[in-house]
Amino acid sequence: MKKYTIIIGKVLIALVFSLNTLAQNTTTTASKYKMGVVVGSGLNIGKVSNTSAMRNNGIGTNLSIGMVVQKSIHQNLSFNTGIEFDFDRFNYQTPENENLFYKYLEKDLKILSKEESKDLNLKGVNKFKLEDRNINTTYLTIPMLLTGKTNLIGKNTYFSRIGLRHSFLLKQEFNDNGRINDSNEKSALEGLSSKYELSLYKLNLGISIGTEWNVFDNSYLVFELGYYAGLMNIHQNESIIGDDKQRDMSLFNDPGTPEYTTVKGTQNQLLLKATFLF
Repeated sequence: MKKYTIIIGKVLIALVFSLNTLAQNTTTTASKYKMGVVVGSGLNIGKVSNTSAMRNNGIGTNLSIGMVVQKSIHQNLSFNTGIEFDFDRFNYQTPENENLFYKYLEKDLKILSKEESKDLNLKGVNKFKLEDRNINTTYLTIPMLLTGKTNLIGKNTYFSRIGLRHSFLLKQEFNDNGRINDSNEKSALEGLSSKYELSLYKLNLGISIGTEWNVFDNSYLVFELGYYAGLMNIHQNESIIGDDKQRDMSLFNDPGTPEYTTVKGTQNQLLLKATFLF
């Protein structure tokens, strides 16, 4: 994650210089638009709603970095959007009285779906009894927020926002603890990949409050705290292709006569952000 943060940070620095030059050369645009960079951190609060075989294990974390564009609609009303890269972590746990298994390729560390595991030519296929799971994801998020703010009080204005966060999955990685092929020894699998575990899109609706400080001239420092409720299941469920609705699922509860299942859950977020606008 550190590697990706450095790369994205360099891109954002280049964008800041480009946007700053544009704003300085276009006075009419500068009066209607504010542009800048945003960094943030927060908590992911998950909720599993469809199975007792998997439950949330603690609270996850969020780290975000991106660029913002704020368009003035009225003296006290504006529209905020931009592009953010969200690095999320969250955890699941299987209760001791429940059994969940999946099959994976030992060499590639790839989790197999029901359909993929039917391939008899696959080599090095292992069965894994899942006990707890850590998921690391990278999302490209486009916020669409309406902002209402007070008049200037000293050097500060105070505001509230309401709107949506549209997030598109770029990367997913799984780190699992459990037992391989009915072994009595606990094992850890790190860096597992899967094509079907998480949904490619998630949607959150929320509100935030904050303050905007006029540092100097047309430069502003913004702090805000927001809560965004998850509106959609972040996991993939039944397949929409073919007659077998379980074909893309990977988790099953009985090695003898496997009945495949999936996790249905939402993800709420509490986010603290700092933004520099110019």
